[in-house]
Amino acid sequence: MLTVPSISPQGLIVTQKSQKFAEVSWMKLSLPEARGFITNYTISYYPANIKRELIPLKIVTKIVDKDTNKTTISHIERNTSYVFQVFASTSAGDGDYSETTFLPTTFESMLLCTAVYCLISSSIS
Repeated sequence: MLTVPSISPQGLIVTQKSQKFAEVSWMKLSLPEARGFITNYTISYYPANIKRELIPLKIVTKIVDKDTNKTTISHIERNTSYVFQVFASTSAGDGDYSETTFLPTTFESMLLCTAVYCLISSSIS
């Protein structure tokens, strides 16, 4: 019987490639982890900053083919930090989101993201 994936994609890495583009990559799920055949991966991301208390302003999703484990995100804005997650889907449905990864687009926002990540991590522990 097919079910949704047992785990979320691991190893999510986001790298800024230019002022307006970022590359997102992850490790594909194995067949046992997928509990069936992966139909696609979905990347969700949104801008966030501490002044807005990490409230998603505009969640954007990008669906990519099952055979891919990386994609390019375009139209990222300068001076903005982004939150990224990915999940896998099978014909039975969507799996869980991966852990959150932050992308700061300036040195100042990199410091902000580090501080926010520390706050989130300490509140989860």
